Amino acid sequence: MKKYSGILFLFFLCSCASLHTPSPHFVPSITKKKQFEGEASVGLKSASVNFAYSPLNRLTVMGNVQALPFNTPSSHFQRNCELALGTYGSRRNLLFGFNTGYGMGAYNWDYSQFNDSVNYTLRTHGNFQKLMAQVFFTLTDESSDPTWLAGISLKGNFYWDQYMSLRYTTRENEDFSGMEKNMSFEPCIFAKNFFTQKFYMSVQAGMNICYDRSMFWPGQYVFTRIGVGLKL
Repeated sequence: MKKYSGILFLFFLCSCASLHTPSPHFVPSITKKKQFEGEASVGLKSASVNFAYSPLNRLTVMGNVQALPFNTPSSHFQRNCELALGTYGSRRNLLFGFNTGYGMGAYNWDYSQFNDSVNYTLRTHGNFQKLMAQVFFTLTDESSDPTWLAGISLKGNFYWDQYMSLRYTTRENEDFSGMEKNMSFEPCIFAKNFFTQKFYMSVQAGMNICYDRSMFWPGQYVFTRIGVGLKL
């Protein structure tokens, strides 16, 4: 547990929602074909399930589903999913991989923004499609059969948003709708520790650096999650 102390502190410190809430980074500990990983994780306001499977050596198929169902009226939601293909390799005590994929989602969400010391409530309603690319590097005790991992992941997201409604509560007459391209970049640190031969605990903590029409300027905020997984 000492390995997780710093990241766990960040988990309880803050976890934030925005127009595009970061989905889990794909960082499987897979090292050969026919291996499978499945994981359930939570952030402060989100819950997600993801999987990774290697049908061939150095090839992975991955997917995840995420929702933000907590402490909001039933009419408010954020949800998204991703599918990805990746490749992986190892050298001594290093695992590394590259993933690319497609995602989609929808949102009907109110959240706060600050500008010139004024708090605005932004109301969003829409859906999106996206492409993503990700690279990760991780240290481990044994690259052929790891019992723990700790590393860094870098992920870029390219969004095509279809806004049905986007407006601030203080500007009732300004309601934007239409298509817009947005993007974000997510550096993330992560760790996994196997507490049995098949089960592990995982944590992720990172920064979402984003720019879209809903922002007064490029935004940055911390995201965190903690999960439990199974490897077969």
